[in-house]
Formats: sequence, C-alpha cells, structure tokens
Amino acid sequence: MSNIEGQSPEEMKAYQQDFQQSIGIFRESLEAYSKTDKSFYAKQETLKESMGESKQVMDQLTPLFGKEIQKQKAQFDQDYDAFSKEDTPQNALKLQEDLNGIESSFK
Repeated sequence: MSNIEGQSPEEMKAYQQDFQQSIGIFRESLEAYSKTDKSFYAKQETLKESMGESKQVMDQLTPLFGKEIQKQKAQFDQDYDAFSKEDTPQNALKLQEDLNGIESSFK
C-alpha cells in the first residue's frame, strides 16, 4: 500500500478500512440486486443507489493507494459501466471478480 505524503500510517489504515467497508457494502448490494426480481423496480433502484454511493467512496480513496489497486479499480470502473448498461449475471460476476482482486491486494 502506498502512503501519500502527509498521511500517517494510522490515517492510511483508516482509509483502507473505509475502502474495504465500501467494497463490502457494494458486494452485498450487488448480490441482493442480482437476486431481486426485475418486477421489484424500486428495490433494485435502491440497491443501485447503494452501489453508486459505495463506488463514490472507492473513487475518492483510490488515489491514496498504490498503482496496482488503481489499475484494478480502473478495470472495476469499466466493468461497472458495462453492468450499468446491461445488468447480466456475467457482468455481475466480473464485478465480483474485480472486488476480489482489489481485496486481495490489501492483504
């Protein structure tokens, strides 16, 4: 994990925890979205909002971390755009794989 100048190790740890918490919220929302019948439009929209908010937190924190996480996050962004256009199980799976890769980079 990269340390941006002026950030203490404690701050970086807190940012990492926030980032990982956002991944968890995104993952839970994505899983619930994938299991929700399309006839429950309002519920799906709420879950999309949750994913979007989690993604915003990740967007804000990504520059604090190393190039590997930034690269993985860029791939996640591409797959998120594809999922937003076409919410297929395959696109959801790509997002899950992206999140797994990002998480493993923190270990």
